[in-house]
Amino acid sequence: THDVISVSSAVGGWLLCALYSFINSIYLTELNVKTLYGWVEGTTRRALESNRDVYSFFGIPYARSPDYTFRFRPPVDPWVWEGVKDTTNQNVPFCSQDPVLLKNLRQDTWFSYVIDANNTMKEDCLTVNVFSPTKPSKVQQTKKLPVLVWIHGGGLSFTATTNKLWMLPAFEDVVVVTIQYRLGVFGFLTLEDNWAPGNTGLLDQVKALEWVRDNIQAFGGDPEKVTIFGQSSGGFSVSAHMLSPRSRGLFHRAFAMSGVAILPYNDPEFSKKNPAADALKLAEKLGCEFWDNAHTSTCLRNHVTTRFIKRFGTNIDVDFFPDFPRHRLTANAFNKSIPLMLGVVSGEMDFILGEKMIPNYNKVSSHTPKSAESLIRNDLAKYHPQLKNPDRIVREYLTNIKPGIDTVKAESDYLTDSWYTSKLVTVANAHKGAGGTVYMYEFTKQPSLNQGLKPRPVDFKRADHCDDMIFFQGIPFLPGLKERGLTFTQGEKDLSRKLMNLLANFARNGSPNSIGSVSWPQYPEYVLINDTMSVHSGFREQKVKLFFEN
Repeated sequence: THDVISVSSAVGGWLLCALYSFINSIYLTELNVKTLYGWVEGTTRRALESNRDVYSFFGIPYARSPDYTFRFRPPVDPWVWEGVKDTTNQNVPFCSQDPVLLKNLRQDTWFSYVIDANNTMKEDCLTVNVFSPTKPSKVQQTKKLPVLVWIHGGGLSFTATTNKLWMLPAFEDVVVVTIQYRLGVFGFLTLEDNWAPGNTGLLDQVKALEWVRDNIQAFGGDPEKVTIFGQSSGGFSVSAHMLSPRSRGLFHRAFAMSGVAILPYNDPEFSKKNPAADALKLAEKLGCEFWDNAHTSTCLRNHVTTRFIKRFGTNIDVDFFPDFPRHRLTANAFNKSIPLMLGVVSGEMDFILGEKMIPNYNKVSSHTPKSAESLIRNDLAKYHPQLKNPDRIVREYLTNIKPGIDTVKAESDYLTDSWYTSKLVTVANAHKGAGGTVYMYEFTKQPSLNQGLKPRPVDFKRADHCDDMIFFQGIPFLPGLKERGLTFTQGEKDLSRKLMNLLANFARNGSPNSIGSVSWPQYPEYVLINDTMSVHSGFREQKVKLFFEN
């Protein structure tokens, strides 16, 4: 009897294995990949001047839909699906946000070329795009490649991840992942309890990194060589993951462009003094009754998405931010072993942000040294209260400044240093002081495409916020731009190829250097990037040092 049972069990096991292999053989094609949650079907893309296919997958779920029941709560693993999920359509839904802000961004900047206009918006948006030079059917026979995970900016309240980041793997041996995460009220509303803990947008990013760890090998990526990189609030996010115990072990290099965790408009120390009170005000506007937080959060979850277009900042919580970023930074409570690359552009507040941050930006004649002094003193009082001698900074930026264009430039220079340069230097000093590896750059080149966009009231012929992204992401090689009237010079293409290579080097080795490339020394030296690259020391030293003197 036992022999019969043993034989039956063996036959049954063999049949199950055979059935499993048969099902896999049905789904296994040259463009299909098996993730932990199901099969996905990809497609191919090519960049200009590259003969390499990039195997592309759009909108792979990394978490369950966060609407209603899961709204305002940490992300949960996606459902397992049957069959093969079609991930060939690049028009992936954006996360819910204010459509007016997104429309304005597309109209006024080069983002109109990389963020599609016909994507829908919904809460069911927790997806990743994957771009790999490795053919899915050849993954097992191919060396695993370093992985670059892109975190988009937008003040944690709008925009979307790019679905056009296949230029990097078209030229470099890297796998690129771009992620979407909850924005605004959906990602950062908090009642400061388990009903709505807050920072769910950042926890979405953590969940996406866990998905990369568990699945990227199937796409040809190396889960032990993951680099996170992002710009503006994406740079903030990168820096925040360096500080958060929740993210430890999920990445191995970090590259923050124009943003760090102590950036004023995202830092919970400045962004919201009482975030739970703000959530209750929103609940009151929506007609929710205040019995307790459980009832309030249930009421908020039952409202339709369109009633929630509001910005919320990050907050201190038990899970992601156990303390203010500045406190964790000064206490060396961050991962010192991770190589860090930091970058800033010369005119962070020139236009994209200048219009929003500088009063009467478009009325150049109204800008006087007196109005500029008021702007500087107000900013110092709010974001640099530790400085006991603000007069020195006022004199540094406004001495011999004439009304009009000169004043606008002085205002932009001050805000660039106050909000960006001084903050990046603070992070660089902390990381370097703790024995970490730091590389820094200043990007000064104004792309030629800026001349074809919205006319600017003033033009200082230097890089604006986001301009460095164009070259690190390989935008000059994006197909279809010439047909839309946009061309890049050969020098700009060469610069883009060089910066993509430096980024790939950093992902591979933790250093942007390689044989034959420009020697990029560690901080406190830095590289100035224009048409050519040159090494300098004393990063905006004369002005920036004033932000560290009491």
